[in-house]
Amino acid sequence: TLGHSEWIEHENKQQHHQQQHQKIILSNIPDDLNILLTSLQNELSETKKKLSDTKQELSDTKNSTKMELSDLQQKLSETHKVLSDTRKELSDTKKVLSDTIKESATKKELSDTKKELSDIKKEFAVAMALVNQIPSESRSRIV
Repeated sequence: TLGHSEWIEHENKQQHHQQQHQKIILSNIPDDLNILLTSLQNELSETKKKLSDTKQELSDTKNSTKMELSDLQQKLSETHKVLSDTRKELSDTKKVLSDTIKESATKKELSDTKKELSDIKKEFAVAMALVNQIPSESRSRIV
């Protein structure tokens, strides 16, 4: 076992050793801090560059999107015009078709009337042929 004075001497040596160690650590702090600061400044610079690049990409994307939207709006407007024109043409075509159907019905009626007239002419011709077969003196009594 150590005596009291030896123990104090041992404690003093340990304390001195710790102080020396702390001095070494403290003397290295400015270098470590400079290295850390330089590293952080580099990271900050890289981050700023990335942020600037990202902002530019966003701006480019925004402008590109605006142009695409404008093109789409123009195409939509043109499509609406084509649709409107197509509706008008369809309406005109329906009217022409309706008129054609009416005209077709009128032609059928005219054809039916012609057929009836032809049938009447045939019946009249048959009747006249029968009348002509009757002797003329008998005909005057019939009339």
